[in-house]
Amino acid sequence: MKTIDLSDYRWEKHGGTYDDDDRLHTHLGPADVTVDFSAERIGLKVCKDDGEHCYCYPLDKVPIHILGDWRPE
Repeated sequence: MKTIDLSDYRWEKHGGTYDDDDRLHTHLGPADVTVDFSAERIGLKVCKDDGEHCYCYPLDKVPIHILGDWRPE
């Protein structure tokens, strides 16, 4: 499985918001994203034709196919 490393990604470019627990909420391609920096993990909620799918991965091992055509700039 091909993965992407988002641990050094520049999240501030996407204008996300932080919750009370300092998790960032933003979007990447088709995914609603929650990033928990203290745990070095990313949670993705992806809406597809067959429904909503949720994933959680280490920031440096996100499967690239989950993000559709989106790629980091």
